[in-house]
Amino acid sequence: MTNKPGFYKGRHYTTYIEEVKVLKRDKQLECLEELLSALVQATEEEARAERHGVPSWYHEQLAILYHQQGKYTAELAVLRRALKHGGNQEFVVRLEKVRRLLEGETSLSQIVNEAETYILEQFASWERHHESHMGK
Repeated sequence: MTNKPGFYKGRHYTTYIEEVKVLKRDKQLECLEELLSALVQATEEEARAERHGVPSWYHEQLAILYHQQGKYTAELAVLRRALKHGGNQEFVVRLEKVRRLLEGETSLSQIVNEAETYILEQFASWERHHESHMGK
C-alpha cells in the first residue's frame, strides 16, 4: 500500500502529534528523530501535491532535537528546508544563530562535509521510504 502525500505508515502526519510529545518526554531520541524526519517528509510531500506551505511545527521540533543533541549542521539543514517551504521569520533568526554558532566552533570545510553527509543520508532515507511505498 502506498501512502498518499501527507501520510506516513497509513496515517496523516497530524495524527502523530501526541506520539511525538510522548517520545520527547520519554527521551526516546532515536525514535523521535526517525519519526520527525518521516513526518517532515510527509508534510513536504503534501505541500508539493496540494501547492501550499508546510506546517512549521514538525520542522521546528526536529530542529530543536538536533540543537539539543549538538547536531548543529543537521539543525541548519532542517531550518533551511523549512524556509524553502515557506517557514516563518523565527526560522530565519534561528538559522542565523546556528550559523554563528557553527562559525565559532568548526571550520567551513567541516561544516560542508557534515552537511553533505547529512544530505546524502536524508536522500538515501527518502529513496528507501519512497521505494518501499512504490512496491519496488
